[in-house]
Order: sequence, then C-alpha cells, then structure tokens
Amino acid sequence: MAVRMSRVRAWLDASPLAALGLALMREATGQVEPLAPLVPTRPAALRRGKRIAVPLEGASGSWRASGLHPDAAALLRRCVVARASLVVSGATGSGKSTLLRSLADAIPHDERLIVIEDTNELVLPHPHAVHLECVPAREGGASTVAALLAHRSAAGGEAPLLVDLDRWAPSLALRAGLSAATIVDALVQPGRERELVSRWSAVPFLPGSPSFHASFDAARVCALLETVAEGRALVADLGAGADALEHELLATLDRLCVVSGTHTAQLQALFCAVPLLERAPCAVGLVVTAADPEDAARIAGRVGFPLLAAIPSDPYLATDDFAARAPTLRAVDELLRSLH
Repeated sequence: MAVRMSRVRAWLDASPLAALGLALMREATGQVEPLAPLVPTRPAALRRGKRIAVPLEGASGSWRASGLHPDAAALLRRCVVARASLVVSGATGSGKSTLLRSLADAIPHDERLIVIEDTNELVLPHPHAVHLECVPAREGGASTVAALLAHRSAAGGEAPLLVDLDRWAPSLALRAGLSAATIVDALVQPGRERELVSRWSAVPFLPGSPSFHASFDAARVCALLETVAEGRALVADLGAGADALEHELLATLDRLCVVSGTHTAQLQALFCAVPLLERAPCAVGLVVTAADPEDAARIAGRVGFPLLAAIPSDPYLATDDFAARAPTLRAVDELLRSLH
C-alpha cells in the first residue's frame, strides 16, 4: 500500500494539475515562495514527558504572582490539605484543568490520588495518581431484551402484551416508530384501556410516557395491567433505578429479570441493588449481556440470583437498538425456555 501511494503521489506531483493548483493558490494568497512545513512546537518539558503544574504560591510563575490574592491561594492550599470538597467551574479554556493540576500539586506526595474522568485527559503532577475513566453504561440493552423477548414469544405462537413502564426514559415506542396512546392516556381514560393498546408487529404494545413518573400510582397501574392483559402473558420494561422496584408492582409479577452488562459501573449498580432485590416479592433471575456463559455464571454466583441467560456481545444491544444478531436471538430463546 505504501509503494502504491508513493506512486500516486509521484504521478500527482508530475501532473500539470499540480502546477495549475499551485499557481491558483499563489494568485489567491499572494504567497510566492513554497509554504514551509508545519513543525510541532511543544515545550521541552512536555517532550520529555514531564508533568508540570503552576504553583499556587511563589514569587514568580505562580497563581499568586499572576494576580491571585494571597489569602485565596492560602485558602486553596488549606482546603486541599484538609481534603475539603471543591468545585471548579468555568467556561472552555478558562483554566480549569490548569487550576486542578495546581491543586493536585498541593496534595502531599506521600498520599495516593484517584482521578475519575469521563475521558482520561487530565495529566497531574502527582507521583501516585491513579486514573479511572467513567464511561456511559453500554451493552445493558434491557429495553431491547424486553422487546426481543416479546417478539420471539410471538414468533412462537404466544404473543404477550408488551408494556413500557419506564417512568423516566421510555424508548420502546421510538424504536418501534410508533406514535400512539401511552400508558398515561390509558390511566386517565377508564373504560377505554383495551382500545388504547397498539400493536408492534404481532405484539400488543402499550407505550410509555415521559410524564409517567409524575402520575405514577402503583395500585392504579396494577389494575390497568390486569385489565389490558386480558389473561395474556405480560412483558414489562420497568426501566432502571431503585424506583423501578415498586413493591406493589413487583408483587403482581411471576419473575423479575434483572438485565446487567459487564462494565464496572453496571456491575457496581447491580451489587448495590442486591439488598433491594432480595426483598422483592417475586422470583428474581439474572440476564447478563456482553458475557460468555462462564463469566455470566460467575457474576450470578456473586449476586446470589439464578442465571436465566447469558447474551453474547452484540453492537445492537450496546446502543439499545431494536435489532440483534443470531447468537443474541438464540440466547433470548434460551431465556424464554427458562421462564416457562
């Protein structure tokens, strides 16, 4: 490839088009001499990989020398030494990272420093700094798992009712491309509940509403679900968070399927939820995504709930899209069998 590209470059350099392009550029810019190549100009300290910071105090080259009040500099240093909570806020380019490096430099070098960022960008002068990167939850795909579970069941001849009970971020209707009556509409129109149930392909479907959290009433929701289900099986996407584990609502379920990915944040949330899940008035099982069966079984053993299914890594689940690869569908079929 390198040889081929060099030949293309040589052909372009010898082409009359190159001379014409250069002539047009010189006429437009007034630049007669060839442009000098850009040479990176990084400080020698950075080229050697040194971690530098502007000190808070000092006669020159410090925040105090640049105009920071001496009392403010002393206060910041005392706050750092006392491990006080500080919030650094400002617009882009205002010097937040520079100030953070200065504050980190004030931390005694015999202590450990843990840095948590969305992206690992902050280079600190501290010799014992550990950097952790906080990434958004990925490959959980609980909503997609619920939708696939309902659709695979319908393909087998038993179409359950699919209900989006996520109180804060209902998204199944968006993925289905439906604009229909929601669960909130059904709650405020008694007697018309069954009429307001839509269909997502072969699956009866009652979409969620972003305002559901403001009007949630467990007793009314349970009564609504019993009315619209009409004796059919029901698959509900409860969403995420502790408020999704409403005791009165869980008492109407035969099985609570907890879907978790394998990223650190997801596993930490799962472990923290164990005390709440242990008090659930229904059977609890675990579905682990982006994991092979051995790792999924190990996670289930740690949390103490039976493993219902291990779903392999799937880019569609990573973005929680309503789509899946064949191994994912086989895992969902296994989940269906474990629920029967």
